Amino acid sequence: MMTIKKLIFNLLQPKGYTKGILCYKKMEWGKAIVNFNNAISSNKNHSKSYFKIGVCYLKINEYKQAYDNISKAIELNSCAE
Repeated sequence: MMTIKKLIFNLLQPKGYTKGILCYKKMEWGKAIVNFNNAISSNKNHSKSYFKIGVCYLKINEYKQAYDNISKAIELNSCAE
């Protein structure tokens, strides 16, 4: 059963992020990347999606893409502070 806290969290995320998390948990890296990219299409400043994409790329040994996405996540977080 989903708690109210989780429900609100899911509702506040850009479209695609929650599906990305589900795919990530199943280790479906390619599908997770697609869904996190959909979330970024909805919100270009969603640092969590960039970070998760970076981790997915690390899992499939695509280090350049991993670096680029994790760097973008860090950049967005440092701008937010």
